[in-house]
Amino acid sequence: MTRYIEPCKANQETYSHELARLLVAAASEVDVLLKSICTKIDVDSKASSVGKYETVLRDKLPQIFDFKVHIPRWGLKLKPFEDWGKDKSPAWWTACNKVKHHRDTHFAQASLKNTLNSFAALYITNLYYHKELAENAGLLPIQKLIRADDAYFNGTTFVDIEFGINYAL
Repeated sequence: MTRYIEPCKANQETYSHELARLLVAAASEVDVLLKSICTKIDVDSKASSVGKYETVLRDKLPQIFDFKVHIPRWGLKLKPFEDWGKDKSPAWWTACNKVKHHRDTHFAQASLKNTLNSFAALYITNLYYHKELAENAGLLPIQKLIRADDAYFNGTTFVDIEFGINYAL
């Protein structure tokens, strides 16, 4: 993507077929991971949609809604779940569904902003899905493009031949 679009603030509303493909792919993976996370934190969970995920997460994992990630190379800070509420899906999630089901009228929502937020959400959900590994420096190699806010940094551990990040989730 960065070969064609500079991921900076000035390009946030840029949209394309490739961004549409990436947005839908990332959001689909987030959907799978959120369902799995809900089952992990509440074995009786029947959550099967974004609204139901929100209810379980708000009760059992409320910190996910304020989780901030950085894309340091371009000075971007993202909180992809910040606007998620009881009757409101994250903006990037809504955009994805509009692009997927009504591309003829909502194609412009396949924007860089929505795509980057869907990838930030995917990064966060991967951390929580692999929580034990994340907390114990088991997610290697360390991500270089995207990183969690300093509030989630809990030191490093030397693992085999490299350092791993201990996340405070």
